[in-house]
Amino acid sequence: MFALLQTSPDETLSAYFVPFRAPIWQEMQAPADTLAFARELWRILLAELEPEVLVVNGADAFDQLATVLPRPAHVFERPAGWGNQRVAFAECGGTLAIRIPTLSRFKLFSRAEGRVAMEDVARRVDLFRRRSDEWRRP
Repeated sequence: MFALLQTSPDETLSAYFVPFRAPIWQEMQAPADTLAFARELWRILLAELEPEVLVVNGADAFDQLATVLPRPAHVFERPAGWGNQRVAFAECGGTLAIRIPTLSRFKLFSRAEGRVAMEDVARRVDLFRRRSDEWRRP
């Protein structure tokens, strides 16, 4: 993923949306409080870091992060190359937020269709970084 996005792991923040886990979500103690804590933590982190690109692994984390990002513009989806799974793109202020299917479940890099979808993600990230409106085109 780093090579595809032409990004160094040393210049990347990689973290769970919820910084502490239970074996399954249903076993999480006080899930509403846990989500509220995580949203506030990410609100602070994102305000401090002002990321150019966010790649979010999974719909649940993406939906939660969406509550702390500026209202999105230019939202659209593309096929992910795995059944009905989709990749979503949203421009939130100066950040490009991208939702990809959970990589632990959907092996996008080991299937030709998934690699094509991930190469499309990389192309759009490159265009966004170069401030080209082409990243929005289907």
